[in-house]
Amino acid sequence: MSKQTLLTYYQTNQFNPVPIEIGDDRTWRNHFTRRRNLYENHLGIPLALLRDKSVLEFGCNSGENALVLAAMGANLTLVEPNEQVWPRLHQLFDTFKLKDRIINLFPQDINTFESDNIFDLVLAEGFIHTLENRDQALSRLLSYLAPGGIGIISFDDRFGSLLECIRQLLLFRVLELQGISDPHCDKSRQYAEQLFGQDYARLHTSRPFESWWKDNLVNPFFSAEVLWSYREILEVITQSGGEFLSSSPKWFTGDHYTWYKQVCDPVKRHHVLLQNWEKVFTYMLTGLLPEKEPTPLSPEILACITHFIEQISQYVHTRQVGVEELVYPEPLEVYLEQSSDLQIQYLNLEMKTLIGNIIRTTLKDELINAYHETSILKLLWGCPYHYISFTKSS
Repeated sequence: MSKQTLLTYYQTNQFNPVPIEIGDDRTWRNHFTRRRNLYENHLGIPLALLRDKSVLEFGCNSGENALVLAAMGANLTLVEPNEQVWPRLHQLFDTFKLKDRIINLFPQDINTFESDNIFDLVLAEGFIHTLENRDQALSRLLSYLAPGGIGIISFDDRFGSLLECIRQLLLFRVLELQGISDPHCDKSRQYAEQLFGQDYARLHTSRPFESWWKDNLVNPFFSAEVLWSYREILEVITQSGGEFLSSSPKWFTGDHYTWYKQVCDPVKRHHVLLQNWEKVFTYMLTGLLPEKEPTPLSPEILACITHFIEQISQYVHTRQVGVEELVYPEPLEVYLEQSSDLQIQYLNLEMKTLIGNIIRTTLKDELINAYHETSILKLLWGCPYHYISFTKSS
């Protein structure tokens, strides 16, 4: 990967990765309701408790999410190095008469920002996993948390991104067959829409297809080396004096059916959490509800998926791997084949067949049709994007 950053990628391509329109009362209510659901029902943070609390947000973009916190009475310190989005941010806060809730707005990033203050809530959404020093950046974020404070990050999960990576591979193989070397060209967008547009529309997301194409399919920062995992993140959080609080998707059940007086230390709780993660692993891969009796997970399976995703990234971004080397991993095939869920078994067969077609097929239309003829794969998106909330020890 070049020394380009995610920020410069956005600036060079002049696009907002997550454009959120808040043009009228209805769209504002919808946005507020979704964010409230994220904070309260998934991440365990009642918004009413944020009144007059101090919030630090790194990478706030044009401020649509920060606006929700301001509406609940939080005092905001915003750190946004992309000054292209500042006019939109100021306009939003002026329109909602919440400008007085912005205590400071700084043009630095998480590595260059300095403050002697500590904060009740610290957020960094959508970028921290792309940094070369992401462990240090996460630890730095925790250093700004007041005792008992809460941090939030979001990231692209390595294993939950498998299906996204397969879609990325499919698009780049189509481009290769057509002799197209620029993945950001309009023809690339048209092929992406031909492949995935109809299925993407079923998601009913507010994000336009073009933004997803730019931010995932052809983004050099959607690659193996920036994908993160719960195991890696929890290690940093533990070392920095933090403790996992909750997540979105909300999959951890280790605290369920236990008496509140049964308290374990963060290290033990994080161990239990990772054991729970193994039990819901097929959900992470596919987005399908977890099995009642999950297939045992081994390090070999995790390693083979990691290697496969690395190979896809090397084919897509650097061409260091030829398409003929992208063999569907046998340990993954065996693991999914043993599932008690027939949908997962059939998905496994469709993924293996599609990868075989990507390797062998030399006609663009045949390859596109091979994807459209899948019945499970084209409807699933895995679990690529996660939020984690965590607390700072008192």
